[in-house]
Amino acid sequence: MFRRAKNFLADVLQQADMILLALCCAATLFGITMVYSATRYMQTNRLVIIQGCALVLGVVLYLLVSMVDLSEVVKKWKWLTMFNFGFILLLLTPFGRSDGTGNRAWLKFPGFPVICEGHVHVPADAKAAIDAGAWAVVAGTGITHPTSITSWFVAAIEG
Repeated sequence: MFRRAKNFLADVLQQADMILLALCCAATLFGITMVYSATRYMQTNRLVIIQGCALVLGVVLYLLVSMVDLSEVVKKWKWLTMFNFGFILLLLTPFGRSDGTGNRAWLKFPGFPVICEGHVHVPADAKAAIDAGAWAVVAGTGITHPTSITSWFVAAIEG
């Protein structure tokens, strides 16, 4: 059994592009370092652990996907294309969310939370996101980057 698992792993590693995997892992480790740097004041490593688990999951999925025989995928390219178009067309159904903006770029499935992230600069932005149906809001720069916050006030005053 051990020999069979070892042969399987050797086969997977032989088929995988190890340079691509190494570059992705390096970028992810850099990101984990940044998450740690930005959240160390919270006195918890929860977010770093979550990112580490995501890295492990990503490597496992990468190795599994590298085992896919591309000649079989090429034979079914029409089905894959139709699946992708169908998934994009879901945006035009009630699952597609525009929230009054005209941008139907997100899908909302019952039971799956939506988290708003990006361009949340003032409490009114966070409230608008929650009112639009977001389960949570990530403020990011609006809280953690004083230089940006100051420049927004300066631009508003001088504008």
